[in-house]
Amino acid sequence: MIRSTAARFLAGSSLSHFARGVALIASAFFLLKQSGSVLTVGGLFVMVTVPEVLGSFFGGRLSDRWSRRSLAASADIVRSIAALVLAYFTLNGSWMLEAVYAFNLLLALGDALYIPAANALLAQITPVEELPAMNGRYEIATQLGNLLSVSIGGLLLDSFGFGSTLIMAGLAYFGSATFMASLPDDEISTSVSLTVAGRFNFAELLTELRDNHPLIKHGIMFGLIRVILTIVNTLLVTIIVKDLGQSATMLGITDAIAALGVIASGLSCKIMIRKLGCDFLMFFGFIGSALMIAAMPHFGLIGLMIVTGLMTCLFGWARVSARTELMRQVAAQKRGTYFGFFNAAAVGIAALSTAVVSAAAEAMGSGIGCGVGALVVSGIAIAAAFIGRNVVSSVIGGCTILPSVSTTALFGSKGHSVAAGMDDLMGDPRLTQHF
Repeated sequence: MIRSTAARFLAGSSLSHFARGVALIASAFFLLKQSGSVLTVGGLFVMVTVPEVLGSFFGGRLSDRWSRRSLAASADIVRSIAALVLAYFTLNGSWMLEAVYAFNLLLALGDALYIPAANALLAQITPVEELPAMNGRYEIATQLGNLLSVSIGGLLLDSFGFGSTLIMAGLAYFGSATFMASLPDDEISTSVSLTVAGRFNFAELLTELRDNHPLIKHGIMFGLIRVILTIVNTLLVTIIVKDLGQSATMLGITDAIAALGVIASGLSCKIMIRKLGCDFLMFFGFIGSALMIAAMPHFGLIGLMIVTGLMTCLFGWARVSARTELMRQVAAQKRGTYFGFFNAAAVGIAALSTAVVSAAAEAMGSGIGCGVGALVVSGIAIAAAFIGRNVVSSVIGGCTILPSVSTTALFGSKGHSVAAGMDDLMGDPRLTQHF
């Protein structure tokens, strides 16, 4: 039953993220074509963050009080109708520019309900011991939806135009809603929801966070992926279309190659977490992603494709590790609230970061814009890594396992023995007691 439920959940999640990406990239290309300004694209990405910043916490609270599958399905049904209605008016030549903005605001409001509900639902249907593996599969499903939306969305835009692309988005939303509605009823009873989650408010959440440094750290790391995706989406459009003079189809090919990195991270995350630990993998993944962002504009189109693929693998490892730790640390009846809170915070930081990066790219070129983006990502990752008392020793502990991985690969069992001796040495409490 778990496997069947998990498969339907993953299919619905992938379709929902695919639909969101198709609609957003279609709108971004439309605005870029009309204005020719990077700030217009960045402005769209910033604008759609407002409903999520204001609504994600409340959406999370709703998912802790009512049916999570019903919230997710309802959000996608409404967005499906909105996409098909706008497609109808677009194809009949009666659309208005304001309607495109209003449509994207509605999609973002749906995200404020869908994202906390889906993350809480994932933990609800997954046994604790299976969380790393299931989170890896979820990362593959959602990020493939995000990345392939650009590929297919770009092809549709080049071939059929804005209206037909919106039809694809609407049908994908409907498919997601169908899968979500087919899931079994939520396991959290109404009595638990009303008595526990009903009293859980914003002030209580802040009080719990104040006394839980690891939860703050993992929440920031979980949200950082949203910052990366928003920055990279803006920069990719700018570099490929404006700097390199390529079409939406080429942008789609770049994202299809990046999807391979997502698949690699999802398939390998379970063993990577077991070997290196979540804390080290998060820090390593995000610092590596920052370096890849800095390198994006400097190696031509082929180099950009390779760098993007490496980056998706790195932030995939980091995201799975952060989500796994959050699910382990937060009580089941509060997961929606916490995921909603951290999603809202991440979207707000992403909006501010994207505005800064877009302005830098517009004024001084894509190279400077990518450098600023890399500084933002690395700065947040470093700040989050040092929240709490045991982070330094955790990172050092992860570093000591790297020789184990490499020596085992090179020398087999003998290498494993050497690395085990190193692990024993670094396990000496005299080396870590100061941290």
